[in-house]
Amino acid sequence: MSLELPKSKLAKALLAPAALIYKTLVKARAKAYENGIASINKVEVPVISVGNITVGGTGKTPITMFLAKQLIAQGRKIAILSRGYNRKSKSNFVVASDGTKILCSVEDCGDEPYMMALEVPQAVVICGRSRSAIARLAIDQFKCDTLLLDDGFQHILLHRDINIALLDYQDDLETEQLLPAGRLREPVSALSRATHVVITKIPSNADSLRIERIKNIVRKYAPSCSIYSCRFKLENTLKTQNKTAVAFAGIARPDQFFSDLESSDLKITLLARLAYEDHHWYDDFDIKRIRDTLEETGSDIGLTTLKDLARLESRKAEPQVAKLLEKTVGVGLQIDWIGDSLILSIK
Repeated sequence: MSLELPKSKLAKALLAPAALIYKTLVKARAKAYENGIASINKVEVPVISVGNITVGGTGKTPITMFLAKQLIAQGRKIAILSRGYNRKSKSNFVVASDGTKILCSVEDCGDEPYMMALEVPQAVVICGRSRSAIARLAIDQFKCDTLLLDDGFQHILLHRDINIALLDYQDDLETEQLLPAGRLREPVSALSRATHVVITKIPSNADSLRIERIKNIVRKYAPSCSIYSCRFKLENTLKTQNKTAVAFAGIARPDQFFSDLESSDLKITLLARLAYEDHHWYDDFDIKRIRDTLEETGSDIGLTTLKDLARLESRKAEPQVAKLLEKTVGVGLQIDWIGDSLILSIK
């Protein structure tokens, strides 16, 4: 989700009344489902949701792909269901992959579904406004026996058998406010719906007391919930060794990506950083800006995320984009589990 959130105390205070209204609406919606006023659709195959209670990146996509690969290895036929945020197609749904080949452009389905289709080629990948409708499509047309909801924690309309919530180590759940004054999509009490919680982005110098406080918050609302911890590491590649680079990214927290690049073992020297909004579609001006920055700084390469690379490659037939891609390396993420890793066994 791309959203400019208030940073000053004054801005947060001014938005507090709007956050209160938002809280009332969110609670009323949850209550409607809880009391049976709004119906929940249940399908005949297991449904696993990966989501969070905040806006911004907590690592939903890499965790979703990790679980998809794990379940495929167990012999399951997987469908990944996504909203396809910021996709350009106006269709109710788009099939990004049928589990054997990619069937659409990145513009049609959005960067995240397209990347997941590339990274997990055996998975059916569908994006659409209604998760219930595309769940039905995955079961009836593609004969999938397990459904993975990417960013599905708030999609209460579809029953889920496993409900995974990701929490960013850096977020202070005790003081964070609801939208639009803060980053919370829902009150922290919504964690009561979680069957599993993963605390993500834990630094190497993590404060053990902070981790324990997060776990205590989880246990308060979901006492039987299984809790896991992990950090994300940038994939090492020989293409970056001892190189100077311009880093650019259109993701929820680009500054974190830039910091990770500098603190990683990729052996690079960043000479410039260009940040764009989440899911940003690069236009001609952006392409020229990045290429000019590469030239002006004398950098060896450009570095970006796999999501950004997918958006750029959709324009690779254009000469200026092709020239940029020749010098650009996409950096992926690896999950480093701390303690037990999240292993799902579906019956």
